[in-house]
Amino acid sequence: MTQISPMLSVGDGKAALAFYQAAFGATVRWTIDAGDHIVAGLDIGGSEFFLADESPRHGTRGPKSAGFTTVRIELFVEDPAAVHARAIAAGRRRGAAL
Repeated sequence: MTQISPMLSVGDGKAALAFYQAAFGATVRWTIDAGDHIVAGLDIGGSEFFLADESPRHGTRGPKSAGFTTVRIELFVEDPAAVHARAIAAGRRRGAAL
């Protein structure tokens, strides 16, 4: 099996986990709490991805400290308006980094 799965560096891993669950119905497959940061594997509709708190000692920065984002994720759904409404209800704002 071959697949590609994005790893997202975020400023607040716990908030990002809650957001992806509330907004997109993500299933958390696993989490590692390393004390100063978390790493998690998630799934949305069979598509797996990972997220981690930024961790300078591991050479990762999130969008806020880096000043930009380097990943664009496309989510394909039956009802984009409903998903957009859930994302807004979960606290997402256009251009705001997690």
